[in-house]
Amino acid sequence: MKLIAAFSVVGLLAVRSNGQPAPVFKNVYSFPFVTDTAPAYFPQGKTPQGPLLQASDGNFYGTTTSGGEDGQCNTPAGFVRACGGTIFQLTPAGKLTVLHTFAFGSVTAPYADGDMPNAGLVEGPDGWLYGTTQFGGTGAGQTVGTGPGVVFRISKTGQFQNLHSRCTGSTCNEGKPLSGLTLGLDGKFYGIAGTPPSHSGNNGSIYRVGPDGTWETLYLLNGFPDGGAPVASLIQASDCNFYGTAASEGTDNSSAGTVFLISRDGTYTPLYSFTVGFGDPRNPGYDPETPLIQATNGNLYGTTRGGGLYAAGTVFELSLMGAFRKIYDLKELDQGLYPNGLLQASDGNLWGSDNDLRQTGSIYALTTGGTLAASSNFDCTQTESGAPIGPLIQATDGKLYGVGAAGGCTNPINGGAIFSIDARLPNPVRPVVSAVTNGASFASGTIVPGEIATIFGSNLTSSTGINLTSSLPLPVSFLNSVVLVNGCAATPLFAVDNVSGQQQINFQAPWELAGQQAAIVQVETDGVLSRPLLVTVAGAQPGIISYSAGGNNFGAILHADYQLADTVHPATAGETMLLYGTGLGTVSAPQHDGNPANGESTIGTASVTVGAMPAKVEFSGLAPGFVGLNQVNFDVPAGLTPGNQAVVVSLGGVSSNSVLLPIR
Repeated sequence: MKLIAAFSVVGLLAVRSNGQPAPVFKNVYSFPFVTDTAPAYFPQGKTPQGPLLQASDGNFYGTTTSGGEDGQCNTPAGFVRACGGTIFQLTPAGKLTVLHTFAFGSVTAPYADGDMPNAGLVEGPDGWLYGTTQFGGTGAGQTVGTGPGVVFRISKTGQFQNLHSRCTGSTCNEGKPLSGLTLGLDGKFYGIAGTPPSHSGNNGSIYRVGPDGTWETLYLLNGFPDGGAPVASLIQASDCNFYGTAASEGTDNSSAGTVFLISRDGTYTPLYSFTVGFGDPRNPGYDPETPLIQATNGNLYGTTRGGGLYAAGTVFELSLMGAFRKIYDLKELDQGLYPNGLLQASDGNLWGSDNDLRQTGSIYALTTGGTLAASSNFDCTQTESGAPIGPLIQATDGKLYGVGAAGGCTNPINGGAIFSIDARLPNPVRPVVSAVTNGASFASGTIVPGEIATIFGSNLTSSTGINLTSSLPLPVSFLNSVVLVNGCAATPLFAVDNVSGQQQINFQAPWELAGQQAAIVQVETDGVLSRPLLVTVAGAQPGIISYSAGGNNFGAILHADYQLADTVHPATAGETMLLYGTGLGTVSAPQHDGNPANGESTIGTASVTVGAMPAKVEFSGLAPGFVGLNQVNFDVPAGLTPGNQAVVVSLGGVSSNSVLLPIR
């Protein structure tokens, strides 16, 4: 088998803006072309799609829209069944492994796994990677580019599952997947789709799909006033709502694209509609087809593909309340045409690229205020690719990474490439989440809805000492630290501590985790995000708050008058005691994260033993006036030997840490 691949080279590009050091471009991997068969083909795929994903294992993952090898695509002419793309893994050292090929399959079930993955991948709380294909699935024809499209997941070792093939027929209420997926706080994935066959028009839809493949159409866009033709992936912002763009239409007949908000319950709100005004300096642009990002200042940023002062598109800023500001007019000769979207890198600037295939593309950087910080030609001789496709990402090594179109200028028959850009960006001090534990017992490995949880790690904060929040509802950002659960940053914080080098953050696990199998936990400190830590979600994991005295570990157990039970004030047989802890799970009434409870009972009643003897439980629930704190009222059994006796709380077959209770 003869492979034609590009030789990895390193080069410099001339900076055409403010004299900053020129970025160093490097080819990381070129997708080769096999020429010793009839017909020739691309065994690892052709035309990778951005953005890449750097997953929790540190490797990069991505898709190609065509090509691959299934044992049939390079057979003699007349029997060719073209492959429909690949899913690949790329190590930081540049070793590429094809995890899955979207193969023809069989005549009776062609392209059953899907065909033409049309966007990047997202890591789920279970550690699997989730994505979509635009074609293939049930009802696909025997040629590429047919069929309704699928939602899939794949393990990091290549185990593939077709989770959902879109329905077909005139009564189908599911649209063709058009974008990548976005993980929500509820553990489900949100995406953009075309208009379902059961509805007229071509305005698009928004859907939600569970990790089991269950599809829900959340909203059908009406061109006026909603906007139409959405194609870019959604983002989940710090308020846990989703934001996206529609490329056309909007609030009135003069609109040419819309930025919108959609909540997890499907409530849709247009935030801003673009208008066309060629040559008008006030023209905000039109046709916003690329994904939004949320910067560290809380505002959304995006690009348009048309309009602006130079008719080459614009870069805009939008608050979560809808306050709009155009911050930059793109110029074709400098920033090119067809922007790919933005990335806020570790220097605080917004980095973008364009995929103008008539030229070689470009990269540029803007401050959030709209000042040009850098602008460079994208020289295909350095990347061995065509123009960039999709947004750039910043990896943990500080470099920018992206994918380029097939047909690099020095190797016009390659299938595209993966490249890096060393733009001399600050190598950020990245927080590391080493463990998530119950906040009372410090048992690790699971997280329980509503509980007080603790993150241990390094670089979690630049502050020192024990720092407690002091207001209700609890804040979601404290001392420049934020906890994200399933990508949502609206996680209430109790404390951010750094004592003698031991760093921890105490937070409330979101109530919405109930019913989920796992969650992704991350910390963002000073705008730098940790790698995700995958944590199992449990229904209950009781933990008793304890304190140390005289070399013993006593529980936070009070008398009915709220006097602490200690060796001076021991408990008495038959007395009702108040025990405090966390991790008892869901309760009888809906709760709001970060807000104090009103004494709601737990769904399951906890059991208590004292000195291995069962105690009668009078109440098991949330402590009134507190956040995430459980209270269990129990009667001290008769017949206990005076002295310190072990107390254990259990629920759902899970037992707490053991603490001591002095008995008279």
